[in-house]
Amino acid sequence: MTRILTVAYLARQPRAGPSDHFSSLARAFSVAQSKADWPYDVGDDPAFFCADLLNGPVTWGVCRQDARSQLQPDDLVLFFASSYDAARRISIYRLSAGLTVELTITQDQVFGASASPFAQYLNLLVRPKARGWEHFEPGLPLNEWHDDWLWRVCDHKGSRKHEFVLAGKNHKAGEPLRVAGLRRSFARNYVVFSADPSRSAIFQSPPIVAELEPGSHFEKWRDTPAARQIHSLSFGTGTRKNLRTRNRQQPHRHIWGYSDSAPDHILSRLVQAVSTTAADEQRP
Repeated sequence: MTRILTVAYLARQPRAGPSDHFSSLARAFSVAQSKADWPYDVGDDPAFFCADLLNGPVTWGVCRQDARSQLQPDDLVLFFASSYDAARRISIYRLSAGLTVELTITQDQVFGASASPFAQYLNLLVRPKARGWEHFEPGLPLNEWHDDWLWRVCDHKGSRKHEFVLAGKNHKAGEPLRVAGLRRSFARNYVVFSADPSRSAIFQSPPIVAELEPGSHFEKWRDTPAARQIHSLSFGTGTRKNLRTRNRQQPHRHIWGYSDSAPDHILSRLVQAVSTTAADEQRP
């Protein structure tokens, strides 16, 4: 039994341009985003850009903390990018990747091995400083850093989210991570995906599979064999069958589903469906 997590993310431009604190890698990512040749998430999370540039695996470490914390090795995660059409009237959904979880680590482990490339990635929340840590999100402009960063990176046992937010605001760079006066451990929720091409696929030309018309609650999937195949594989045996919900606060709440097929078999069928979509779009 394969667990399938289906996630829709917004492929948008950041609300501010690169600031002086940005690294050369972050500036390169900003340029790639501005070209809109591929639907990157803000902050490069999942880290499609960094994985390609640094020749490492894709990781996921900032967004959807509650989903990431539940992932286990061999789970399959399908990412759909949401963006506007050229007229900014219709939201379009594209299948950008299907990735199999290799392992999960804590963000302090990102800096624990000198050979690890992840310390250079942009989808981080902290970095070491003195005898402790400092809040650090190198892929985002300062005004978009998360005020709940401690909640996203720490084990939650015994405390509520508002306590983490308050502790994050009061945290001084170089100090250990503390919430309500108690030192907190890192959560094992920095996800590292497999780099094996039979277990993970990133689609260089993500196919459009659905659109959201103005005034509609749910996206409408395209009525083609390939789109129907992608839809069936993405939602598995789960009860939800749409990427969107009626909840305006969480319109793209992630979805868990299940399949009797192995991850590599699901991915091979997705790759075939995407290839069929590309061939159909090229026909006159």
